[in-house]
Amino acid sequence: MNCFTTTDKGMAAVIKVVTIRKSSLWRLLGSIFVLLLVLSSIYLESWKIVTTNIHYIPFGISASVSLGKTQAQDITDAEHLRQIARKVQVAGVNCEALLDGDKNEIKAALSLKTNASIPLMDSFYLNITTNCTDFQKQRGYIMSSLTNEERNFSIAFSVMVYKDAEMVERLLRAIYRPHNVYCIHVDYKSPLEFFRAISAIANCFPNVFIASKRVDVRWGTFTVLEPELICMEELWRYRKWKYFINLTGQEFPLKTNYELVKILTAYNGSVD
Repeated sequence: MNCFTTTDKGMAAVIKVVTIRKSSLWRLLGSIFVLLLVLSSIYLESWKIVTTNIHYIPFGISASVSLGKTQAQDITDAEHLRQIARKVQVAGVNCEALLDGDKNEIKAALSLKTNASIPLMDSFYLNITTNCTDFQKQRGYIMSSLTNEERNFSIAFSVMVYKDAEMVERLLRAIYRPHNVYCIHVDYKSPLEFFRAISAIANCFPNVFIASKRVDVRWGTFTVLEPELICMEELWRYRKWKYFINLTGQEFPLKTNYELVKILTAYNGSVD
């Protein structure tokens, strides 16, 4: 026979409630843990799919560019791509046939792909830029304006960088045109070899320069904006450009220079 006083019964009730709440808490934590595992699995599987479909041009394949003057004309984007394909030769690939959907050429191009990427160290750019002409050819820079429309619509770019010379060089190669102008700001904290690599790349182009003042950029402070102002001031001496676009070294353009010109022309001097 068990005997309980009123106080004992009250304590027993409290203990029971606490036990129930503690049990519920553990069940809740367990549910959250399972949910996190499921979400992590989904994320990893998605990342696996993305990385599986990322392919790099094998190191050693270089693109040579031979561009003549083109007449200003109103052409479609598809035709513009074919113009590029006819003028830019990539070793081992017929770009024009590839754009036309030639099955044999697609098969040949697929045979060149690789999922392995060999990172290019900063020192690589110090060596390859000793001969700027070879550097431009090997890395596939477009050294002539593709259309008169682009040639007559110069764009100024500022690029804020602090690491990964390979990524910065890929970005520059994608946006580079000889009629545009580019200011690159290298963070004051960046390693010396990185700064030398970016400077060597810039020295290979007459319209690319390193900002004269380097800022120690700290997120959430005025120093984030300061490099932009420095580049804008130094770009001002190049009076022919019509629009200014600011980028960072970790970005990549979604539009070609030709598409940018079309969009900015439609703005007619306004700013979005």
